[in-house]
Amino acid sequence: MTDLELTIRAYFDDQGWPVQRHETEPLFWFDYGTDAGNWTCFLRFREGLNRVLIHSVHPEQAPFERIGDVAEFLHRVNCRQVAGGFDIDMGTGDIRYRTSVDFGRALPTVDLLDPAIKANLLAYARHKGDHPQPRL
Repeated sequence: MTDLELTIRAYFDDQGWPVQRHETEPLFWFDYGTDAGNWTCFLRFREGLNRVLIHSVHPEQAPFERIGDVAEFLHRVNCRQVAGGFDIDMGTGDIRYRTSVDFGRALPTVDLLDPAIKANLLAYARHKGDHPQPRL
């Protein structure tokens, strides 16, 4: 196991949150929920870059005929974001909130990973119209 993978596993062990690891890809995911609903969060790690990408994925795709409107809305919301931002796949309508951690030359630690994961979950929940009360 790599340093990034060990750090990600340690994070979820510390939180007591169930997490799954893809068999062949450098990818973890977990289900997260609040009173406003449930979604899946993915962590893709790039060992050579010492980086973790975090995506909360909206459970529904934007309808094709509304993708332009949704993209404009997300663009406006992103102007107020500090630690991440919303993305939309214009071809599929998939909507995600993304944050990341670039550890650079530092040793990956749970303490450095924690703020990016929590910022992701809180920002996504806030824009889902919720003040999050976590449910795992």
